[in-house]
Amino acid sequence: MGKASRDKGAAFEREVANAFRMAWNVEVERTPLSGGWGRKKTMGDLVFMNPVIDIFVECKNPKGINFETVFVPGNPTHPIWAWWENAKMQAKQEDKRPVLIFKWWRSQTWVLMKSDTGPLRAVDPGNEVVSFTLFPMWLEQTRGHIDGLLHKV
Repeated sequence: MGKASRDKGAAFEREVANAFRMAWNVEVERTPLSGGWGRKKTMGDLVFMNPVIDIFVECKNPKGINFETVFVPGNPTHPIWAWWENAKMQAKQEDKRPVLIFKWWRSQTWVLMKSDTGPLRAVDPGNEVVSFTLFPMWLEQTRGHIDGLLHKV
């Protein structure tokens, strides 16, 4: 991966972390080495300082990916599904819920997660129902849940 691509990915991770800070009022940082911290335990691209936040965040900001083709029936080879499978596998290792936050060049930011209630739904290659939601809308919708988690501590 070239320096420009790494810089673009790091900038997107910082943008997402800042959005979490602003919307949820939580401490969140980019994982050192972007998910390779210590190499023994993968933490995703972002790490929440409060362990009650039980999501595993993977961020992707590719150039030249056509998001619309993910909904074409019989298209399990779209790159988004490989990212999603990877996020699910790593989240399971940490007993967290996977969340894939992505955008492609000059697009809006989206969230992909297990859910059958989002505005755009699909079935992933593992036959699980997932939803795609615009990131700002998802942050707003989940704020009450996060507040509840944080106040239980």
